[in-house]
Amino acid sequence: MERLLKQGVATRRAGLLAVAAGIGCLLAGSLAAQDNPLVGVWRHTEPASPSGPAYMVVVAFAPDGTYEERMIVGTNAQGTGSGALVIRGQYRLTSPSSYAYREMSAMDCASGVPCSPSQMPIPNFGTPKTVGFRMTGPGTMTNADDGSVWFRLR
Repeated sequence: MERLLKQGVATRRAGLLAVAAGIGCLLAGSLAAQDNPLVGVWRHTEPASPSGPAYMVVVAFAPDGTYEERMIVGTNAQGTGSGALVIRGQYRLTSPSSYAYREMSAMDCASGVPCSPSQMPIPNFGTPKTVGFRMTGPGTMTNADDGSVWFRLR
């Protein structure tokens, strides 16, 4: 009887330790996400220019290290060409002011037709790249490489 009681206590203790470890992992994951200033949805816009139509880029950085980028393009001078390029991939912080990313897939989503695998040549697609950034205010980030300003949507 005493042996069974000790086994029961040991089993409950092991179960409590497993639950505590699971809670610890969840808290560590949420703390890591809180420490990552990129997690959320960011937007950057560019006006039309002689070299191309206006466009907007929206990037959603997830806490799990994945991202989705949507480059949404307006119509060109001929009134055609609107749609989006959707790129999905992985990222990780490399310092408090830089991250590395790698594209995993790209889809062309032209207006009025279903999305399809992208035929657009993307330079060095799938090759790891690094981007520097500066948090320049609450909800504002500046790309240290090209000076573009990004606004947090959520």
